[in-house]
Amino acid sequence: MTLDIAMAKLRGLQEYALGLLKDKRWELYDPRRFTDTFERFAALRDHLRTHYNAVFGDLPVRDYPRIVAGTDFDGRGCIPRSELEALLADINYCLLVIGQVDQPTVTTETTNIAEAVPRVVSLALRRFHSAARALANRPREEKRAKSYVIEDEYDVQDLLFAMLKPIIADLEREDPVSKTAGDCGRVDLSSRSLGLVIEVKFPKSEGRAREIPRECSERIVLYSRWPELRHLVFFVYDPSYRIPDADNFIAGLSSPSTRWGEKELSVTAIVSPWEMTQVPSPKPVSPSLPEAKPDPERGAEDTLLVRVGQAFCTTEVGAVVVPVSLSNRSEQPNTIEDVTLVLNERTVKASHPGGGLLLGDLAWMAASDLRLDTWASITGGWYFGPSKVDPRPLRLSGPTEGKLRLNFVRGGTEEIDLVIVPYAAVKDLREHWQSPKLVTEEPRSRETPWQQYGPESVTRPALDEYPVIRVSVRVRNAGAKSAESCSAVAVIPDGEEKLSWGSNGSTRSTVSIAPGGYEDVILAEMHPGGDKVLAWIGGKRMKGSRGEHIPMKLRLVCNNAMTPVEKDLVIRFEYPF
Repeated sequence: MTLDIAMAKLRGLQEYALGLLKDKRWELYDPRRFTDTFERFAALRDHLRTHYNAVFGDLPVRDYPRIVAGTDFDGRGCIPRSELEALLADINYCLLVIGQVDQPTVTTETTNIAEAVPRVVSLALRRFHSAARALANRPREEKRAKSYVIEDEYDVQDLLFAMLKPIIADLEREDPVSKTAGDCGRVDLSSRSLGLVIEVKFPKSEGRAREIPRECSERIVLYSRWPELRHLVFFVYDPSYRIPDADNFIAGLSSPSTRWGEKELSVTAIVSPWEMTQVPSPKPVSPSLPEAKPDPERGAEDTLLVRVGQAFCTTEVGAVVVPVSLSNRSEQPNTIEDVTLVLNERTVKASHPGGGLLLGDLAWMAASDLRLDTWASITGGWYFGPSKVDPRPLRLSGPTEGKLRLNFVRGGTEEIDLVIVPYAAVKDLREHWQSPKLVTEEPRSRETPWQQYGPESVTRPALDEYPVIRVSVRVRNAGAKSAESCSAVAVIPDGEEKLSWGSNGSTRSTVSIAPGGYEDVILAEMHPGGDKVLAWIGGKRMKGSRGEHIPMKLRLVCNNAMTPVEKDLVIRFEYPF
């Protein structure tokens, strides 16, 4: 951002602040409406301090706006007039200083270019896929035969070298590093002045993709012997999306500060294009919704159905993504003017992430002026993170509460409560949403031939005509996903016993239950034992009088469900002597 652009933005904020302060009767201001004014100035202030430190290094960093708690503005508290006056004073100071500066002498050339280059390199790597596609699909027909096609890691290195060499003068290829435990190698791309090493990977097959995480971990040890190393970047160009879990790969390798012996370095992993394959899609809009006549006393926004999926934050980009589906059930077009994410300490407007960041099979929603025609539906995701207007990343630690605020052209507003989770947890949440839903029926008893079902460790009764009374419970899968490798355990007063599944004359230790299917769990097998009834529960032999009962908790566990299903049961000693 040049000083001319900064001055234009500051003058706009100045006029807005003067307008707010014009009426002397206004002493209190609504935080919902005016907090973003302070945030816009904070972004400009930070930019000026960073890129024009010689001039604005002494610019104070105030912690405003100060919001006074109370019952004002529906309990949101208020911003005192003095906060706006302090903001205006800072804006006036910045404009005064810029007006006194000989601008041609204060350009980005006088800033620390070495600090800016890593950000440029990171941006180039994330958008590498866009460059590769542009060269592979040249528009002129006579040039298509000479298109640049990437087939291996060397092709990736050559194109990346051509992209970065103009901004990194001492960029080198294949620079050797010293031996480590008998291993030696050459760094793909390096810059000694920046202390930068870029290791390039290109997974040509599924097997090759599985080897990359291990190779990168080993390279950290090897490249740490490179004397000038301060920044180590692992770049994986994966146009076929063969990396099985790109987000965990990035999180597992990346570290802003890692110490190896006496050396402190940063490690960054970048995958391009990076696709969020585990994004939990919002619930689809049902096509069979009944017709709803719009209320003539209200705006069309009252008939806009909003369904929100699991909102999540990603530390790799420093952004929050909210999957959403919208359905306009109005006879009039419906337009959302803008979308805002409201957090405790910050309000962020929706924007577009730029190239290289995909949302699985969803599309990015328009950040503003999103128009839905009559009875139209749309599904996608809103992005809240670094953008051209506000480059600051969002850094959230753990689950965070927030609000999604939709402002409509007709003046209406809708707020939706969110719980934003780290992206690493989204896969588990997705599994939970799509997990099998196991439902147990009431236990039932039936006679079965002893020869077929009796436990091997039990001596058969003398007379084969004594049948075994089997007590079982039917387990149905009412979910939309198959229940994989289900096992059953009986928790009884004497401990836990593993149960068998019995169906069609056979018994198994684990089963898989398709959606809508069922299997029977054998809770107990009973047979006569003199004046008592003998019961086998799993491998446990128990003896009791007729009518006695055993409290039991049935626990069902399957591999693709987050939590087990438990049901309290009572098993009675029963046998028709």
